[in-house]
Amino acid sequence: MLTLALSDPMTDTRALGIALGASEVVTYLVSPTGLKRLRTALELDRIDPRALNPAVGGPELLDGARDPNVALFELLLLEAIGQGASDVHLERYGDQTRVRLRVDGVLEDSGRFNLKAEEHAHLINILKVSSEMDITEHYLPQGGRFSRSAGQRPMDLRVQIQPTFDGENAVIRDLSSATDAFGVKDLGFPDGLADVYDRLIDEPNGLVLITGPTGPSKTTTLYAALHKLARDTNRKVLTIEDPVGYSLFGVPQVQTRAGFGFADAMRSFVRQDPDVIFVGEIRDGDTALETMRASQTRHLVLSSIHCNDAVDSVQRLRDLGMAPSSISSELMAVASQRLVRRNCPDCRILDTPDETSLAEVFPDGVPETARLLRGTGCGRCHARGTLGRLPLLELWVLDGIQRSAIAASISVHDLRRMALERGLVPLRARGAKLVESGEVSVAELRRQLSAEQLGPQ
Repeated sequence: MLTLALSDPMTDTRALGIALGASEVVTYLVSPTGLKRLRTALELDRIDPRALNPAVGGPELLDGARDPNVALFELLLLEAIGQGASDVHLERYGDQTRVRLRVDGVLEDSGRFNLKAEEHAHLINILKVSSEMDITEHYLPQGGRFSRSAGQRPMDLRVQIQPTFDGENAVIRDLSSATDAFGVKDLGFPDGLADVYDRLIDEPNGLVLITGPTGPSKTTTLYAALHKLARDTNRKVLTIEDPVGYSLFGVPQVQTRAGFGFADAMRSFVRQDPDVIFVGEIRDGDTALETMRASQTRHLVLSSIHCNDAVDSVQRLRDLGMAPSSISSELMAVASQRLVRRNCPDCRILDTPDETSLAEVFPDGVPETARLLRGTGCGRCHARGTLGRLPLLELWVLDGIQRSAIAASISVHDLRRMALERGLVPLRARGAKLVESGEVSVAELRRQLSAEQLGPQ
């Protein structure tokens, strides 16, 4: 059977069917623009043609893109979609532009685009106009966002322009890529941890922190909680973010600006009668102090903080000037999260890591049931050997004994040992289980965790 998409209804499909040896010909009539988009998508091997239905969420990519620079820009977005990229980087170096895509947390050069200086300048202007930035400003960083659609897939795009010595660079982040995983049960947490996290969201007050490296993992985990809270009509939720990540119906979201930071928003929020407050990040002592005060006045506060692991968050709060007694009374739980690349199921083979690597991941010896695998690269994973990512999580829930230890200013080393004795499963142990099952390679786990994190706990 030959299936044809046609923009000309007078095409002789019968002759074409005979020429290609088809006993049956099925035709679909599409607009000329739709045919152009379909051909481009198939040439890039990116979009399932069955999904190319009327678009929602923003102007359709390549519909009406008569300007060649606009078409080039939107083809770049199609490439990012097909590769499953979370970010597109446009980097100017002299007269050339380097295009890189971040796929599963790793930056890769895109060999499909060789842009000249003039094309780079046009793309920056298109980004500025689309994101409602000042097109005449070339010396200060700017940020914005806009929407597009590809088939039925809405794209919520955040743009950051950064002036450099060679010109203006840009990073485009696809915020819509994680919206399908906004349910707590859909985060991919290990058995039992999703239920614990879900219960923490129902608490009337206290502080819940997420820590981890820069990337989409922390935001997605926090937004999963907000997505649940947005459906609760009995609780009011307010957020302060820099910038706003994902738009949520039912949740008033505020973005920081010059002269109005996280701490300023927290002071005004407590007069808005909220039940839950989401603080994008605890960066300084003022924000930490207002976060503690909000928790003490019977608010549930969700936030993120940069530190090495869950227990290390206590030291980070101490460094920001928080009293040990306040930390012990308000901190309920801390989750430390990473995203590890999953072995492609179509091309994974048995792996033979070196003894040093095995000793780091399995200090007590490789379990007899272990099935060590790695991906070799195939068409499905675009020769990467990995396909998608899995969460690697440690969730530290404090009890009375650990609270007393924090109030007594116990060292982080002793506090971590106490947490492990009281049931904390560290990142290394979670990761070793993924390696043992063949889901993740030894090399990938070592790439994500430091030597200290892989060391004896």
